[in-house]
Amino acid sequence: MVAVFLSLVAQFYLPGTGFTSLLSIGSRLDERAVEKLRAVPHYAIEDSWGYDGTYYVQLALHPTLDQPAELGAAIDNLSYRARRICRVGWRGASGWAATRGSCTCLQF
Repeated sequence: MVAVFLSLVAQFYLPGTGFTSLLSIGSRLDERAVEKLRAVPHYAIEDSWGYDGTYYVQLALHPTLDQPAELGAAIDNLSYRARRICRVGWRGASGWAATRGSCTCLQF
C-alpha cells in the first residue's frame, strides 16, 4: 500500500522544480509573491491565480510574520490565513483531529 502511494506521489516530481506542482501556485501571482518564493524555482500553473497552497507556502516562508508589508501585498486576507494556519497547526499538534477520526483541514 505504501509503495502504491509513493509511486502515485512520485508522478508529481518535475526536474528543476521538484514537488512544487503540489502547491498549486498560479502564474498570475508570481509578480506579487514574496521574494523568498520568487527566488526558488517552482512550478506555476499557467494563466491561473492558483489555490490556497499559493498563500500558505508564502506564510511558511515567513512563519514569524516578520515581513508584514511584503506578506500583506502577496497574500489576500493575511490575518485570516495566518490565524487559520495557526489553528490547524495547534489542533494537529495536540491530536485534536486524531481524536475525532478526521485529519482534514476544517474551516474555523
